[in-house]
Amino acid sequence: MIFCVGTIVFDTILVVKKLALENDAVVADEYKRTFGGAAANCAVTIKKLSVDSGLVSAVGDSDFHHGYENYLKELLIDTKSVFKIPNGYSPRSILITRVPDGAQQIYFYEDKINYEKTLASNIPYIINNLDNCKILHFTTGYYDFYKQLLIELKTYRKDIKISFDPGQQTLTQPDKVIEILPYVDFLFMNEFENKKLCETLKIENIMNYKRFELSCVSYGENGCKIFYNGFHYTIPAIPPKIFVDSTGAGDSHRGAFLSAYSLGFEFLDCAYIAASVSSFVLEKDGAQTNLPDLDMAIERAKKFTNSKFKVLRQL
Repeated sequence: MIFCVGTIVFDTILVVKKLALENDAVVADEYKRTFGGAAANCAVTIKKLSVDSGLVSAVGDSDFHHGYENYLKELLIDTKSVFKIPNGYSPRSILITRVPDGAQQIYFYEDKINYEKTLASNIPYIINNLDNCKILHFTTGYYDFYKQLLIELKTYRKDIKISFDPGQQTLTQPDKVIEILPYVDFLFMNEFENKKLCETLKIENIMNYKRFELSCVSYGENGCKIFYNGFHYTIPAIPPKIFVDSTGAGDSHRGAFLSAYSLGFEFLDCAYIAASVSSFVLEKDGAQTNLPDLDMAIERAKKFTNSKFKVLRQL
């Protein structure tokens, strides 16, 4: 079972022909309200690929029941460690996308202080709910809480693989990210986050800081580079049939990779499955609206590699 730690977000997506300037008003051509948040995107991806998943997060009790809570429960995602803030509101993002070039403006709301305080106060409960957890995946979010949880977890459990995708906060809080790295087995970043961490640490390669079991750096349409078992691998991106929206593509890539790993696929196969899943996400608005099942992901991935996608081991 894989637990994902971080945000659960209500996404509002607007499609426009131009982005608004200061004191400007623009009529949107499309409006959609979808479910998002890095942790939730990963957890839903994992479940869609037939691996049990759970969430560690905080939401507002004023709105979480507005569709999102039942949706996660219907998917049988473990939400026992999703804590509700009394009279609070869940995180929200407004994503404004300009067509045809895809330029974006993003606005984000969260009651971060209360979310983090609530999560930190429930660390003993969270740890008790991780009995069946094989991989604990941390997404961008609440780094002080993450560090507290990892310190406590190290005392109780030594057999959980720790995965980390620090996300965009790497660019603004690299020092906080670095505090988490000593606990990490699998590290996922994009090229800009990787560059920022290396610059902050004054190293050429993140593996010079620590020999992670896996380091994966994504380069968008140029695929990703993986360092594993002493070797570098370059995995091409798998193109979508049509490009619509990139929201959540990175989260789905991480969730799919971890799912494939937990199912026992070889590391390169995990990367191809991850690339395939993220290509599906690019084909529709929203992070969770076009996720494939495992058979669909493998079928598309087979067009880009000669692998037979055989399960080789048990986690």
